[in-house]
Amino acid sequence: MNVARRIATSLGVTILAVSLIGLVPVANAASARPGVTASCTTAKNAVATAAKAEATARHALVKARKALAKAKKAHHARKVAKARKVVKARTRAHNRSVVALRNARANQASQCSTTTGGTGGTGGAGGTGGTGGTGGTGGTGGTGGTGGTGGTGTASPTQVVGTLLGILGAGSNGGTVPNLDLTQVTGLLNGLYPGASSSLDPTALTGILGGFSGASGLDVAGLTGLLSGVPGASSLDPTQLLGVLGGGSLDPTQLSSLVSTVTGLLGGLGGTGLVDPANPTALVTGLLSGLTADPTQALGTLLGLLTAAGNGGAVPSLDLSQFTSLLDGLYPGASTALSPADLTAALGAFSGSGTTGLAQLTGLLGGLGGSGSSLDPTQLLSVLGGSSLTSGQLSSLTGTVTGLVNGVSGGSSFVSPSDPLGTISGLLNSLLCGLLGGLLGGC
Repeated sequence: MNVARRIATSLGVTILAVSLIGLVPVANAASARPGVTASCTTAKNAVATAAKAEATARHALVKARKALAKAKKAHHARKVAKARKVVKARTRAHNRSVVALRNARANQASQCSTTTGGTGGTGGAGGTGGTGGTGGTGGTGGTGGTGGTGGTGTASPTQVVGTLLGILGAGSNGGTVPNLDLTQVTGLLNGLYPGASSSLDPTALTGILGGFSGASGLDVAGLTGLLSGVPGASSLDPTQLLGVLGGGSLDPTQLSSLVSTVTGLLGGLGGTGLVDPANPTALVTGLLSGLTADPTQALGTLLGLLTAAGNGGAVPSLDLSQFTSLLDGLYPGASTALSPADLTAALGAFSGSGTTGLAQLTGLLGGLGGSGSSLDPTQLLSVLGGSSLTSGQLSSLTGTVTGLVNGVSGGSSFVSPSDPLGTISGLLNSLLCGLLGGLLGGC
């Protein structure tokens, strides 16, 4: 009998312990993590996938361009034609990947702009009533934990700067945010605020590019959230700003507020002495025309200015044969390294270089990156009025033209002429005057 009582007592204690364990709340793993929505996670994964696709497309485009350069150098017309088709196809593919990446980043910015509170913990299971002589009372289930409060996402100043610059660029580009790379966006920034990029680290510039590229993917709610709490942005109307992407235009007050907001944010990032650019819409239009120029156009424009410096400030009117002779006189064999289409495009830019605007030339030099950073657009344009270049600017201009000749031809064998202005003067005298003209005193 005593043995039976002992067994019953032991069994009751065991059941009571199990019941008490059931009263302890079990923590939910989700409540221990910061709140991250499923849509944000999906958006981040989409950005990673799009970035990989863009890198692959870019690599394929680089390979296609190298193949084209090799075909040009070997003078295989059929291979050149085939390589050009591949370059065009891969250029279109890369452009599509850039747009996809831009949209993915914009979606991520929208989906991840705020975080949600953690999920409440799961209540513990109710205990089991004891058995024995007197039935134990069932335990009470634990109460679920309370979810944490969702954090508020705050856009970085660089993202806001990039977004507003993208909208400003769209207003000067028919309602479409221009497809610019990091060098070109940096050139646009410096064109609006001379020297501004020198106060920003690479991470900040990359952030501005991200905001710029993602501007076209924002909706009113996304832009409103992006501008919330941004100093100076309270007077901006997100609906009107996004109307620019549909081909609309900003009224003077909104345009002024947009530019002032960008100026203030750049000042907060370390920029000193920055002022709002005058007539920003026209300035951006001019900058974009230069920033989006291809290397062949840049070659023709800068060669035209170099020629004007050796021709008393005038860009001569040359036909294709004369232009080819001038190019070969400075860079022997260059005309055979360039395709007929490249020569024609370079001549077109050469002929128009005498009417190049300051904003356009500033953008063109900005788009060249390092090779154009040492050139002063104002001083370069002064040659059109007959002014002389300093020795440093002449050396930099000649070196940049030489680099473009090598770049367009796909080689690296061309070197800068030792006396470019003297060579140009002699070549033009021969091309435009000839022996008879010289004897008659017509030149």
